Amino acid sequence: MTVKTDITKAPKLYRNGKTYAQNVADGTFQPIGALKFQTEMKSEIADLKEMLSNIAEKLAK
Repeated sequence: MTVKTDITKAPKLYRNGKTYAQNVADGTFQPIGALKFQTEMKSEIADLKEMLSNIAEKLAK
C-alpha cells in the first residue's frame, strides 16, 4: 500500500470568500507580527504623551 502525499489541500476560505493571504493583502486581517509591533508602539506613544504632559506642567509653573 502506498500513501498519497501528492494531494493538495484547498486554502481555507473565510466568511468573506477570501483566503488568509488575500485578507492580509487588503487589510481585513493583520498578521500576528504587526499586532505585536502595534502594541509596542502604543506603549511607547503612551510614555511619550506622559513625558510631554510633565514638560507642559513644568512650563506652566
